[in-house]
Amino acid sequence: MTVSWDEVPCNGRNGPITGYYLTYTNITSNTSYTVNITGGDNRMYNLTGLIPYTNYTVSIIPYNYNMNGPARQEIQLTDESIPGLISDLYTRAPTEINIIWNPPTIPNGIITVYEIRYRESTSTGPYNITNTTNTYYSIVGLIPNTTYTIGVRAYTSIGPGEWIDREYATAQIFAIVSQYFSIIKFSSTAVIAVWSSVPGASHYTVYYESTSSSSRKKRQAETGMRVFPGDTTEGLIGGLDPNLSYLFSISTSFNVNGIIYEGERTRPIPPGLILTSTIVSSTSSVISVTGSSTISYSTETTTMTTALTTALTTVSTTATTVLVNNGGNTGVIVGLSVALIVSLVPAIIIIIILVLALYLKRTNINQKRKSDNDIVMECSPAYATTKSKTLSTVEPVYDTAGPKTTITPTQYEIPVS
Repeated sequence: MTVSWDEVPCNGRNGPITGYYLTYTNITSNTSYTVNITGGDNRMYNLTGLIPYTNYTVSIIPYNYNMNGPARQEIQLTDESIPGLISDLYTRAPTEINIIWNPPTIPNGIITVYEIRYRESTSTGPYNITNTTNTYYSIVGLIPNTTYTIGVRAYTSIGPGEWIDREYATAQIFAIVSQYFSIIKFSSTAVIAVWSSVPGASHYTVYYESTSSSSRKKRQAETGMRVFPGDTTEGLIGGLDPNLSYLFSISTSFNVNGIIYEGERTRPIPPGLILTSTIVSSTSSVISVTGSSTISYSTETTTMTTALTTALTTVSTTATTVLVNNGGNTGVIVGLSVALIVSLVPAIIIIIILVLALYLKRTNINQKRKSDNDIVMECSPAYATTKSKTLSTVEPVYDTAGPKTTITPTQYEIPVS
């Protein structure tokens, strides 16, 4: 800002003017500065370091050898200048890039427009340029899974400020899936597929396949798909074999500059189950399955079949399929299992004792039988036996209790044992 003033009239000088005190104050911050200008003939001064588009008060006080004269004060607005940097730049990137920014902290005037430029980060070609008066903008028609350099700068009536540049990557198409998917049985030969809407989707594809691998019909025509427009969230799938069981999955497709990009399919589910998914990163997601049925999951190396009685969470990798209970009942199940095992311990000990007792009793019986077989029977001395059939004379037996009587010897035939 250049300040100039007229000389003091002769009748008001009270002597020769030897200099001037020039004081300027920023009205916004109430900050004042004073400059001593020597020499009565110096009646112009250039103020520097002022803030553009800001009101200042400027006062001039002449002085001579004896005293200071009265002050003369004016209010001046500094000119506009180019704006400062955009303070922040944010982005949200599902299928396109939306940028949001804050105005410059030092506008240096009235912001008239914002200029936006963008191109692929690996490109050396010209930028795509567009303008807006808002502090947000949506950039569409970008290539998926590609990094872009995006810049924004502000304009005043004097000209543009400096660019603030950031790099952002568009979403990876294969990581974008419908976050809700369910199959409802409609009839013996038809089902209704229901899914959540994905912004920017051009169409959805529902795939189905028979779970009966031995079926001759499956090898012929029991796999298929149905395509539904991107503005729909449900569709009827008919012509199914009532004697077969089916698994269903869905994928989301996008049309970018005439090129169709299809996302990955969801996990296959049978009718009656509800599948919900949450994107954790650009390469993985958490899938929750609810219902009460049997569902088969397969990866490159393993196949797992489990009955779904509670809400389950499936974390997929390229090596295995893991089913994790996400209902908060894991601790309860573990506690009940431990309690059941502890309660069974006494019963197991009793059973072991009974088995040992029966074993010992059986052993004693066998030993007794063996001892009985080893007993040697001795004949009475009154008998004499031979190994062959012979006649033996039995000596007479005398009865000592009565009168002595002689019994005639008798011959007996002793059988050979």
